[in-house]
Amino acid sequence: MFPNELPKHRGENWWALQELGWSLKDSILHRLKLKRAGANLHIGERSDGCITVDGSLRDQYNLLTNLLHKEASNKLTVQDYPDYYYTPLPSFSPDLRIYGIR
Repeated sequence: MFPNELPKHRGENWWALQELGWSLKDSILHRLKLKRAGANLHIGERSDGCITVDGSLRDQYNLLTNLLHKEASNKLTVQDYPDYYYTPLPSFSPDLRIYGIR
């Protein structure tokens, strides 16, 4: 999540939730309405799929965006774990797994 710097949102305290590595193919799929382009976190009264916070909660929203500004430089790497970290639950569907238990 990072500040939305598109000209129409710059200075409005909008935050973008966008996948990294967006390609020309992704843009074409988005224009054909076959792929979502992401979402925004913002104050407002109307949403087209964004995370929209009611204007009466502006103080709480500002606290959240201040936190996001402070955390913007931190990087988190998420990786998948090998199968030995997954243990199937007994007598349940084999598709259900307990994560982190050997």
